[in-house]
Amino acid sequence: MSVSTVVITADYNIFFIQGDDDIQEGVPLTASHFDYGEEWLIDAQGDRALVHAGQWGPILVTIQALDRDPGPVDDALRAGWEDLCEASIEAPHGDLMLVSVLNGPVEESADRLTPHGPGTYRLRVAATGRTEFWDGFAPGDRQPAVRMLIQTWQAAASPRVLHQHRNRFTGEIVRHT
Repeated sequence: MSVSTVVITADYNIFFIQGDDDIQEGVPLTASHFDYGEEWLIDAQGDRALVHAGQWGPILVTIQALDRDPGPVDDALRAGWEDLCEASIEAPHGDLMLVSVLNGPVEESADRLTPHGPGTYRLRVAATGRTEFWDGFAPGDRQPAVRMLIQTWQAAASPRVLHQHRNRFTGEIVRHT
């Protein structure tokens, strides 16, 4: 397992995961064909994924590239995070990276999401801090207010799963698995 931490700027409450080849070819970023919102932390379509950060500004992202499936989501993992989701993404060239809508790719994330090269990867994304400043900016002394964990491993494609979501109005945890 390799672990790294990067900071990405979420613009319009989102950021993307995509391949370097799309970036070099100038393939435009668009959120229009993704299914995301308050509940859905991540949606992947082919070789791109949209991550819904919940607010604008810097997001602290820890990337854990795993050698194998970490197993089912357990109560210990749920306890540390507000929201928890999984999706599959294609990495035809094995070069996925985090990409800010307005600031472009986070070079420090290159080769961290897909260390095993080309193939299909499973992304488990967990977040905390999305609810407090939903759809806004956290004050400067609270930045980065959102922390995320992205675990990635090679796996056959499977449907997106919402493991846990915290209702931002009631604070209740809604578990879907």
